[in-house]
Amino acid sequence: MNIATKSKMVFFLITILLLSGCASTGTMQLTKPVSERINNYNKIAIDVSSDIKDSSSEVIQLEKMVVIKLREKGLFERVIPGTMDTSTDLHLKIKIVELQKVGSAARLVFGALAGQAKVTVDAKLVDIKTNSVLGAFRAEGKSSGGSTFAGTTEQALERVAEQIVAFLIKSRPETVRKSSHIKIEEKTKPSENKKQPEHIESKTAERLKKLRALYEEGLITEKEYQEKRSEILQGL
Repeated sequence: MNIATKSKMVFFLITILLLSGCASTGTMQLTKPVSERINNYNKIAIDVSSDIKDSSSEVIQLEKMVVIKLREKGLFERVIPGTMDTSTDLHLKIKIVELQKVGSAARLVFGALAGQAKVTVDAKLVDIKTNSVLGAFRAEGKSSGGSTFAGTTEQALERVAEQIVAFLIKSRPETVRKSSHIKIEEKTKPSENKKQPEHIESKTAERLKKLRALYEEGLITEKEYQEKRSEILQGL
């Protein structure tokens, strides 16, 4: 075995070791600090979007994760997906701007060589009545690099969702209360927090994809698109 071949093998082994040691991470950078405490806001709408191709499934997953985590924390009296409910006080607009996917199949086959999944979002918190931006930030989530099962896109989305919730907690410190002291309105059955069957999520993603295509082709208006999108998401 010549020196060049040995060097390549050493480099290959070092790469695997480094990747296998990569833990999942989440980071956040404020782009507009919160101008005022938002303790007086009680209802919030969570809207996730993306212009990235084939990202419908990730849009649904992230929106669902954020809604569930906020309900668990009890920060608001009401947390709903979408933007069409005018009874809310706040609107958290989240846009996926970077998406590097790693599926469980790729992780199983390639292991650490499949790399790390990465999700980056830009988000802004808007007062619905005044349409003023109260704060904005960029959050990033990366999956672990070596786990056969954990290091997937879903894990990166989980890290992003945690950063989003952390931002809201810091923005309203006086209202971090126990969930037993607050009434949380649910639009779905108690089993909502359980993982949806894959065929249901796949069907929902396909419907959203077709709806987006109709909007981009100019066959429906933006209002019609938003209304139908909200209807599909509330059916989860």
